[in-house]
Amino acid sequence: MSRRRRLAIPGPLVVLTALLLATATAGSVNAESASITASVQVASVVVSVSLTVSSGSIRIGDTAKAVATVANVGTARATKVLVSLRVDAAGLRVKGSDPVTITRLQPGRSKSVTWSVCGLQPGTYVLLARAIVDGGSVDSPAVLVSVIGQRKKTC
Repeated sequence: MSRRRRLAIPGPLVVLTALLLATATAGSVNAESASITASVQVASVVVSVSLTVSSGSIRIGDTAKAVATVANVGTARATKVLVSLRVDAAGLRVKGSDPVTITRLQPGRSKSVTWSVCGLQPGTYVLLARAIVDGGSVDSPAVLVSVIGQRKKTC
């Protein structure tokens, strides 16, 4: 008896690759007929990405920590996942490597990437994390960061 399980997956997803593994076995063969049994297993890379920021409001010259978490919710290993932080360059500066490569991400596992974001000028800005693998991409839900104050410090 087969049981179905529902998988709860938070946030946006992208199904990036599928790998077919097929096996065939000969059942019976005689002069008049032959039978073959085949089974196919599909393995896929499915990733989701989320983004958190340590503070929704920072002063000019101050920094907040932005953390993107990429989860492999598929059934195949993801390789060479590029993770980047997308920000409005007029108001925020990203400190740290961008993009960052996650070399391997096993099914059911997640990895996080951290950047510092520095406020350049007053305003409210949108941040998104993006994961790219096998030619497909997925963005996190948007996070807003407000930069307040007058220019006293520089990034």
